[in-house]
Amino acid sequence: MKVKYKVLEYLPQQEWIAVEFTHPDRPDEKWVKQFEFPDFHKEKLIEQISAIASRIAGSWERIPDHPAQLTIPEEGTLSVEPELYLPFEPNPQYEEEPVIDPWTQDLIPGDITDPAQETIPWVVYDLTEEEQAQRLSNYAAGERDKRNWLLLTSDHIFCADVETVDRDAWLVYRQALRDLPAQPDFPKEIDWPVPPDYTGE
Repeated sequence: MKVKYKVLEYLPQQEWIAVEFTHPDRPDEKWVKQFEFPDFHKEKLIEQISAIASRIAGSWERIPDHPAQLTIPEEGTLSVEPELYLPFEPNPQYEEEPVIDPWTQDLIPGDITDPAQETIPWVVYDLTEEEQAQRLSNYAAGERDKRNWLLLTSDHIFCADVETVDRDAWLVYRQALRDLPAQPDFPKEIDWPVPPDYTGE
């Protein structure tokens, strides 16, 4: 079954996403699922959405088999064993984060497999080549934005009514800002130029 999906809201800072699923033959029937997810990398997110779509598709397939009338008494009494519980509220803490290469790896919280578990491990996730390239591109864009802001905020230095210690020094500084992307390790390592002294009003 081909289940269509549409992302309605995406809040990676809150690790939260809302997705709308549509039946291929009944486009007016829409199911919206909201879920928290710790990993928004492409493969992981598609895997999670696919799992939800599979469960929804399964429920659609089972609909014809479900009786229209309730098959149990509306009220009743059951004999059950009391559920055991912990005498304290578990509050597992994250383990110390391992050192990773932020350009090729990421950290994902591990699973809680025991109610009495005291710590949550970290799982090292190796980025795909595509994810590595995207991370590098995103970071480079952010550093260029910072560089552009420094250029913008120093434009006034060259106004006729502004006095500076050394305009030539400011020309050198601004050119160094423009040359940042040409540094051999940009954007992983950047040697930011230091602005000259400024005495203008």
